[in-house]
Amino acid sequence: MLFGMKRKTKKKRSHTPKKSKILTRHRALAVHKGQQNLLKEALQDLEKELKTLQNAKGRLDNQSERVSGDISMTQAQEIELRTKISNFMKKEALLVKKKTLLKDRIIALDKKIEKVSSIERELKEV
Repeated sequence: MLFGMKRKTKKKRSHTPKKSKILTRHRALAVHKGQQNLLKEALQDLEKELKTLQNAKGRLDNQSERVSGDISMTQAQEIELRTKISNFMKKEALLVKKKTLLKDRIIALDKKIEKVSSIERELKEV
């Protein structure tokens, strides 16, 4: 006791909560469980969507690998065809050169034939 004052006694509270508090707690728990259920459903939906997206990604990855392989094969064919074209162009240049030489020879032979024909005509006239 301080300074001659009487100590006040506190009223003891009973350990049983009031009915309104119990109802409030039950409502709060029900709301909480409802929210949990909504969150679980949302999580399940997200997991399902994630699996769907992962499957789609896997299919796209496989398709991308196939396309990459096709591109590589096409590039190899392109290189092979370019090499063949280059070889054909070399052969063509060689054939054009031979053709020119043969034309020149034909022209030379035509001149010789003309000379011989001319000489033959002159001899026939004599």
